[in-house]
Amino acid sequence: MTSQIPESYDEPSHKPHSSGIVSIIMKNRLRKIIFLGVVSFLIFSVIITTVILIVFLPRSHSGYLETTTPSKSSFTTTIPFGHIDCTPNQTSTFFFAYSNDLTPDQVLNTWHTLRNNSQGSYDIYSYARFDVNSDFKNHAYSSSIENIEDDIKSDLPDPKESYPRYYFGSNILTCIRDMFMSDINLCGAKMYFLVKRLPNDTDVSDLVDLLGTFHISVTFVVSEKPSGGMNQQVLYTLATKTNGICIFAEDYMLQETPTWLPSIWPLYLVYSVNAEVKSTGSLTLPVFNSSLAGDYHICMTLQDHGTIDILGLIDKWNCRSLGKIQNGAFDMGNTTYIIKGPYTLNAVPYNMTLGFEYSDYEINILLIRIYSVSAVDFWVPYNN
Repeated sequence: MTSQIPESYDEPSHKPHSSGIVSIIMKNRLRKIIFLGVVSFLIFSVIITTVILIVFLPRSHSGYLETTTPSKSSFTTTIPFGHIDCTPNQTSTFFFAYSNDLTPDQVLNTWHTLRNNSQGSYDIYSYARFDVNSDFKNHAYSSSIENIEDDIKSDLPDPKESYPRYYFGSNILTCIRDMFMSDINLCGAKMYFLVKRLPNDTDVSDLVDLLGTFHISVTFVVSEKPSGGMNQQVLYTLATKTNGICIFAEDYMLQETPTWLPSIWPLYLVYSVNAEVKSTGSLTLPVFNSSLAGDYHICMTLQDHGTIDILGLIDKWNCRSLGKIQNGAFDMGNTTYIIKGPYTLNAVPYNMTLGFEYSDYEINILLIRIYSVSAVDFWVPYNN
C-alpha cells in the first residue's frame, strides 16, 4: 500500500522560514527607527544647546557686568586682561558705581559734578548700580561719556529693587570683583563708589591683591547713616591697603564730595601714609620727597569710622617748609575728611609733623594723601 503525503504537510515546513524573514525585516526596521530617533534627538539637543549658549552665555560671563544698553554703550578694547604695565600719566578707565538705596537726585547730582571734572580725561567711562535685589545686574561702559550718562539716567535707583531687610549686606565687593571679568582696560583705573548700605564681608585680601596689581585707585564715600549691613570697617581697610580714600558723610553732603576729592580728579598720587593716632600727641610723618616743582593738593581723613564725632578733634598739620599751612586747623563740615591746596611746592624734601587731639582714647587710622597736578610716571608704594 502506497502512503500519500498529505498536501498540507508542506505548508508547516515553509511557515517557519517565512516567519523568520519577516521577523528579521521587522527588527531591522525597528533598529532603523530607533537609530533615526536617536540621531534626531541628538541633532535637536545640539540645536537647543546652541540657542541657549547664544542667549545666556554672555550674561553668565559678565555676571554683574551685564551691559544695559549693548547697542549703544558697549565698548571692547584690544588691551588684554593681563595688562598691568601702565603708568599714571597714561589715560585709563573711570568707574562710577552707586547703591540702589540712594535717591535718584543724589546719584544724578553727583554724576553731573563728576562729569564736569573728568570729561575728556579718560579713555573709557563705566558705571554700575549695586545693592539690587534681583538677578539682573546693571552695568555699562563706553568710550563716550554722553552714552554713559544716558545709561545712568535710564538706570537710577528704584526702591522696589532694594533689599527687603536691614541685615542684608551690600554686594559692593562683588561689584568690584566682577569688574575684573570685563574686557576693558583696568590698569590705572579710578573707581568711585557712593555707598548707602554696608557690606557684611570681612575678608578683602583678594581685592587688595587685584587692586594693587592693576594700580587701581578706589574712593568710597559712605553714608553716615547706612540703610543696612553690618561691617563699616571693611571698606576703610580696603582703602587703607591700596592707597585709596574712604570717608563718611551725611547724606546731604554725598553729592558735593566730587568737588573736594582729588582722588577722583585727573590728578596723580605722589604721597600715601596711614597714620595711627590716639588721644593727644604728635606724630612725625615720613618725609615727602617732592619730585616736581608744581601745585599739590593735601588731604586726609579725620577718623576711620562712620559715627561723625570730629567736634571732639583738633587736628593740626605742621610743616616747617610750608609756612602757608603751618599750624593750620582743618575743618570740612559734616564729613570725616579735609583737603588743603593747591600749594606750589619745589622739588625738595619736606619734613612734616601731625599734631592731634581727640576726646577719647580710641585708635584711629588716618589716611594722608598728596596729589600732584602735574603728571608723574611712578606708582606710590603701598603702605599696608
